[in-house]
Amino acid sequence: MRFNRRTLLSGAIAAASILVSPAATAQTAFPTKPITIIVPAAAGGPTDTVARLIGESMGRTLGQTILVENVGGAGGTLGMTRVSKSAADGYTLAIWHIAHATAPALYGFHQVRCRQ
Repeated sequence: MRFNRRTLLSGAIAAASILVSPAATAQTAFPTKPITIIVPAAAGGPTDTVARLIGESMGRTLGQTILVENVGGAGGTLGMTRVSKSAADGYTLAIWHIAHATAPALYGFHQVRCRQ
């Protein structure tokens, strides 16, 4: 196998870019604050139960408080809208089931709004 200057130079640049890459620097620990799991259904149902079991396991694994918040109403669209409007920082999660895939057909995109 024979290498020319261009191949060697490309390899050297790639290696150097990996060494000085911002991704190679130390990242802050995650999570640094409680994580919220939104369940767009009433408390006590099967989805709520699964969310609480997952939250308990996540809390032990991550060493952080996991809050389960039930936001029922409008077939789950209120809770899911709240999740979609939250900051995209990984601290707000949603647990729902496949039935939510029907919401756009049932309610129409323009009607799905979160009232706060």
